[in-house]
Amino acid sequence: MGRFNVDALDRIRGQIERFRKPDVRPLLTRWEKRIVADNTRGILDGKDKDGRDMAAVTYRPGKQTSKWGVKEQRKLERRAVFTGGKFAETAHNNLTGAQYRRLAGPPLAPRGKFSRVITNLYTGQGYDSARRVYYAVGAWADVLSGKGIAFLIYHFAGGGRLPRRDLRGIRPQGQAECLRDLEDWGDEHARASFR
Repeated sequence: MGRFNVDALDRIRGQIERFRKPDVRPLLTRWEKRIVADNTRGILDGKDKDGRDMAAVTYRPGKQTSKWGVKEQRKLERRAVFTGGKFAETAHNNLTGAQYRRLAGPPLAPRGKFSRVITNLYTGQGYDSARRVYYAVGAWADVLSGKGIAFLIYHFAGGGRLPRRDLRGIRPQGQAECLRDLEDWGDEHARASFR
């Protein structure tokens, strides 16, 4: 009668089980960072979600004016980090019309990197059991008008006097980076599973 060593079979079964149930959290965390980086880079470069130039803002200077000092602009920019309180100029951390017209940031980001389309982007990750997919997502919170209305959607859709400036989504460069992250994670996961 022959003998059969089940230890090797148990080891292979364990490897297959690890491969079938991957820990995707490191990948999703990396994607959250990509979402933030892509949003910041794209907005500061004046690009929409498709990587195209957004319509220029015509009622603000294209560069810092000599009349309005750089020090004063930086002071206004830094105030955007807060969502209100004593450092806000108006309700919901909006600027006055005069202040807004003096700032030279790109479209939708008058305060540059301190603008709410950058500072108020939040990310998360999860699993959609109905579609059986893991995801990482980014969304803006507390970007409100003086009356408390979430107004970014109107810029995203465009219409009327507003040109379409849609930031929803990750730009082509960010998509390529996420794809490389997925490939790298897949390689690492396969190597770790079949050690």
